[in-house]
Amino acid sequence: MSLIFVLNYLHKEFVLDPAGHIRYSCRGMPTRGEDPMEEKSIVPAGERVEFKPEEVERSIPERFEKIVERYPDKIAIKSKDTVVTYGELNTIANRFAHALVRERGTEAEAVGLVFEKGVTQIAAILGVLKAGKFLVLLDPSFPADRLVTIVEDCRPAMVWTDRVSGSIARSALSGHCMIRDTEAIDPGLPSTDLKLPILPTALAALTYTSGSTGQPKGVIWNHQHRLHCHMIRTQSDQVSAVDRFALLFSGTSNTITNAFVALLNGALLLPFDVKKEGAARLADWLSRERVSLCVIAPPLFRTLCETLSGKDNLPDLRILRSGSAAVYKRDIELFRSRITPHCLFVNSLSASETGMLTRYVVDSETEIQGNEIPIGYPVQDKEILLLDDDGREVEIGAVGEIVVRSKYLSPGYWNDPELTASKFKPDPQDPEKRLYYSGDLGLRLADGCLIHRGRKDFRVKVRGYRVDLTEVQKALLSHAGVKDAVVVA
Repeated sequence: MSLIFVLNYLHKEFVLDPAGHIRYSCRGMPTRGEDPMEEKSIVPAGERVEFKPEEVERSIPERFEKIVERYPDKIAIKSKDTVVTYGELNTIANRFAHALVRERGTEAEAVGLVFEKGVTQIAAILGVLKAGKFLVLLDPSFPADRLVTIVEDCRPAMVWTDRVSGSIARSALSGHCMIRDTEAIDPGLPSTDLKLPILPTALAALTYTSGSTGQPKGVIWNHQHRLHCHMIRTQSDQVSAVDRFALLFSGTSNTITNAFVALLNGALLLPFDVKKEGAARLADWLSRERVSLCVIAPPLFRTLCETLSGKDNLPDLRILRSGSAAVYKRDIELFRSRITPHCLFVNSLSASETGMLTRYVVDSETEIQGNEIPIGYPVQDKEILLLDDDGREVEIGAVGEIVVRSKYLSPGYWNDPELTASKFKPDPQDPEKRLYYSGDLGLRLADGCLIHRGRKDFRVKVRGYRVDLTEVQKALLSHAGVKDAVVVA
C-alpha cells in the first residue's frame, strides 16, 4: 500500500511519495508571478548555530536533531522539483531508521545505499546513522563490476534503493547482497527520533576511493572525524542558517561532506546535477538561486567562467571554494574578471582520510606570486609536517612528504590492516594523536604557507634523474597556448 502525505507550507501543497520524494502540487499556487517553490526567509540575517568543539565528541544525528528542533519549518533542501523542510526531512529519515532497526536491530553494521542523488538519498544517509549503523554510498553511475567489488569488500547487511535506481541495484548486485526498496517501508512505522546512544568513535561511513592502483579502498569515517570536519568548515567559511549552499554532484564522499556542512548549520541545500542539467546552465542557476556558498572543482570553475561575461556576476556569492586539483594564477585572473569582487576564492587541500587540511583565501587585493596558487595554512587541530625519505623534517623551501599530525583522523582502511599500518602511525609525542602519511609532496614558505608539489608516486627516474611528472605538467599548463596536458614517463 502506498503512503501519501499532503503537506501545506506557506500556502503551497506538496505530495510526499513512499520513497520520500516531494512533488509540487499546483493547487494553492501563488499569484503575481511569485516563484511557487520560493521559500520565505524565517532566519534573522547573520544568525549562526554555534558549532562548539565539545559537539565533535557526540554524533551526527544529535547535531542534526538540534538543528531540526530550532528550524523545523525552514526549508532544508530545494531542487528542481523537490522541496523539503528540516522537520519533513527528519520525519523521512526517522522512518528509514525505524525500518532498519525493526529488521536488523541496533547493531553496528554496513548498509549500502544506491539512490538517485537528492532528498531521498540524504534522508537515507541520516536514517542509517540514526539507526546506529554505518553507510556505504554506491553511485548508480558506477560500472556494475565496481559496485560488486565494493559490496564484496564491505559485506553490507542490506542495500537500500529507490524506484529510479532499483533496476541498476538489482541488475548489478542480486546474488551478492540483500536488496530493499524504499517502497517496502511500513507506513505505520513511527516518525519519531530514536535517540540511540551513539559514541563519537562509532563508525559512520565507508567511502571508497580508487587510489593510484584503481582498486577501490574503503576509508573509514567515524562520527568524531566527520563532525570535526564539518566544524572546521563551518568556522572557516562562517556558515550560517541564512546561507544558500550549492551541492554540485561530484562523487559520493563530496556528497556527504558538502551536504552536511549545510544541513548541520540550518542552511538551505541546493542540489544541481551538472551531468544532467549541463554546465552551460550552471551560471544562470547560481544567479537565480542566489547561491552564497559553492564548492567547485577547477575544471568546472573554468567552464563556468566561460559562460560569464564582464564583472559583478553572481552578486550573492560570498565564497567560491576550490579543491581536488591544482589552481593557477590564470584561474584567479578569471575569477577576478568574471565574479563579483566581494566574493572570496578559497583554495585548500583535503583528503578522505583527514578532511580539510589547509586553507588559502584570495580576495580582490591578494597579490599572487608564481603560477600556482598555494594550498595555504593548516586548519585548526591539524599540524602539517614535511618529511624526507628518512623521516626527517625538511628545511624551509625544500620539498617533503605531507604528514598530518592530529587527533581527528580516519581510523584507517576497511579490511586492510597492512595499508592502515603503512599510512597511519602512532605519534611518539602525543598518545592521543596519530600521523597520517599522505603521499602528497609539499614545500613550506618562510611564513608557513604551503605549496603543493604533486605526489610521491608520480616521481619517476629518466636516465638516472628523478623527475616529478606533475611538475612537468604544471610547467606546460603555465603556457598561455596550452589548455590541458598529460605527462607520462
